Amino acid sequence: MPAHPLPRRRRARAAAVVAVLLGLLALVTACGSSSSSSSASEGGGSGSSDTAVPSGDVKPYTLKIGYVGVSEPSGAEGYYGSLGKLQEDLAPYGVEKIEWVRFPAGPPAAQALTSGAVDIQFSGDVSTIVARANGGEVVVALDQNYDGLDPWLVAKKGGPTSLAELEGKSVAVAAGSFLDRFLEIVLKDAGLYDKVTIVNMDPNQSQTAVESGSVDAAVILAPQAPTLQADGHPVLAQASKDAPRAVATTLTSANKKFLDAHPEFPAAWEKARTNAARYIQENAEAYSDYMVDVVYKGAYSAEAVAQYLSPDLYTLVPWSDAGTKLLEEEKTWLLDNGWIKTDFDISEWQWQY
Repeated sequence: MPAHPLPRRRRARAAAVVAVLLGLLALVTACGSSSSSSSASEGGGSGSSDTAVPSGDVKPYTLKIGYVGVSEPSGAEGYYGSLGKLQEDLAPYGVEKIEWVRFPAGPPAAQALTSGAVDIQFSGDVSTIVARANGGEVVVALDQNYDGLDPWLVAKKGGPTSLAELEGKSVAVAAGSFLDRFLEIVLKDAGLYDKVTIVNMDPNQSQTAVESGSVDAAVILAPQAPTLQADGHPVLAQASKDAPRAVATTLTSANKKFLDAHPEFPAAWEKARTNAARYIQENAEAYSDYMVDVVYKGAYSAEAVAQYLSPDLYTLVPWSDAGTKLLEEEKTWLLDNGWIKTDFDISEWQWQY
């Protein structure tokens, strides 16, 4: 996905974000890559299902899961799946195989869901809200599975050492994502929003660009951000410390047509997902080893990796009052900035168990 400068002012920037998100639909096939498949032996629009009880005539099918990452599926579901346990939990409901499809950022993952290229996907809450607003009721929110996505604003070596020094400089960020929301909040709080050139790059490109010095700063996550900090890159802001309202969550969302075909899936998935969260909380050391050695191939220290997808921040309930309040605030922010044009009811969007 090529990088290109985004306009600075709100109205033009909003139009650019919407255009980028719609354009990504055409790039889904190119951006997504099948990571791994695991064998085992199923799972409404927004509705409800009280218990996960398999019917007697479930037909075997392959579950396609989209995720944002750099290699193998990460987090609770990725690790649990690598052990075969996710497949075991879903096998009674017809899932005979899981195909993991990797994307470089949340917007293309969300667009893949809208198009039906994947059945469910994990991505940041902001890009999922945008997908629901632009894609309509085809996008159904199943759960808020992780509560602690913590963006960092990191500068190039020898570059700015404070937010004030960003004036007239360039910052790389993935357009339309929770990373982008964090950057806008930080820049507006500092009075710099119209004084910085914002360049649209996916997170991997952003990291490369700030390391090479081709941009002055970039918005990235752990483990990359603390690793760059240890290597001498100045940290200009961190959401959890400097803009707590910009700390984001991840959502599991599903394609409505998929849920219509597999009405038992939501309850079956929620049981499997919470099993995965409990499992990594009870096996934190083994989970850390997986993240360090398998997901990040030893490129980052255990200390740096521990600051991303921490076991303690995986949720054991699909929705919380605080999490729902955050989604409402993010949706309002998107509407106010013109990034989405269609309002919708968050509570009706959330699957009710």
